[in-house]
Amino acid sequence: MAAARERSIQLHVPSHEERKVGWLELFYDLIYVATIIQLGNLLADDPSPTGALLFVLLFVPIWWSWTGMMFFFNRFVVDDVWHRVLVFVQMFAIAHLAISVTGAFGETSGAFALAYFGVRGVLVVFYLRAYLAAPDARPLVRRYAVGFAIAAAFWLLSVFVPAPYRFALWGIGLAVEFYVPLSAGSRRLQHLLPPDPVHFAERYGLFTIIVLGESFIKVVGGLAGRGVDLDTLVLSALGFVIAACVWWLYFDSTHGAVMESSGGARYLWIYGHLPLTLGITSIGVALKKLAVLPLGEPISDAARWLLGVAVVVCLLAFALLDAVRAAARHRSIALDVTVRLAGAAVVLAVTLFGASLPALAVGLTVALSCALPVVVLEATKRARSA
Repeated sequence: MAAARERSIQLHVPSHEERKVGWLELFYDLIYVATIIQLGNLLADDPSPTGALLFVLLFVPIWWSWTGMMFFFNRFVVDDVWHRVLVFVQMFAIAHLAISVTGAFGETSGAFALAYFGVRGVLVVFYLRAYLAAPDARPLVRRYAVGFAIAAAFWLLSVFVPAPYRFALWGIGLAVEFYVPLSAGSRRLQHLLPPDPVHFAERYGLFTIIVLGESFIKVVGGLAGRGVDLDTLVLSALGFVIAACVWWLYFDSTHGAVMESSGGARYLWIYGHLPLTLGITSIGVALKKLAVLPLGEPISDAARWLLGVAVVVCLLAFALLDAVRAAARHRSIALDVTVRLAGAAVVLAVTLFGASLPALAVGLTVALSCALPVVVLEATKRARSA
């Protein structure tokens, strides 16, 4: 019995060989993206500063729970019946996160907390199974299982506590979740069981492109049935340029940086995807609002701020991720980071002072600010290959 269990859960040893992402992992990602879609709808309904803050406060634990599961998938190779059953149970809990997320700070806050407890509780069960089957990983697995169980307990307790104290318990639980893998003791043990960078590159790349595709679908859905006039054609084209530049910068510049990095830089690359994914989701919401405006009319303050801040966050995240790539290759990061920061500065200026600018001017400026790093990237690549 024990031998069978050990065969079903194996500690993965990182290598430079390609490790294929399983079909179950892909299915798992799609369920999570359904939750992110609902978060985007929440932001679309209320793009005010308050609505944006609530969006961020909900996005962080949802993204963090996905990343936590990715670390487990990364370190352990599992594909037995019980693992599949547990993954499906967790996916059911994730689906209920999606159902309850739009009212998470209101009438469905209890359901959201219970669903989140289910997601994290299943992760604890995964680590308990790994503790029994992988003796070499037990010191790190023990810390994760105990720490995440304590955090999950705060989420469960919050179900029985009225607001606003319920939300305070969420904050405590989330703080514990962040502390467990980032504590000094955990970091020492992580060096003994390093993550597989090749697998992470593919997992985060797939998740990023799914979220980016969802943003594109949001724009298409907003335009469906409205008819296409010149205004819509031009502004949707500018929106597509912005989305294409995000794809270009990620997959041609920063996607593979984790495979060249090590130590703290590797984790910086991983956690840098939090603002990047948040920004991409927000861009989709903003472009949907931009595409339906007349070319000559100013954008509303809420829509302009949403688009501007989302693009600035993405460009800053690219600067961070590109710094990891540059450090790994032992070369100057000045040009890459400067170009991204320059683009972010221009977009921020339009956001702050562009209240009277028409939609065409705002969209064109943001698109050019995103295209500039792509042009510099391609020119740099061509110069190096010459």
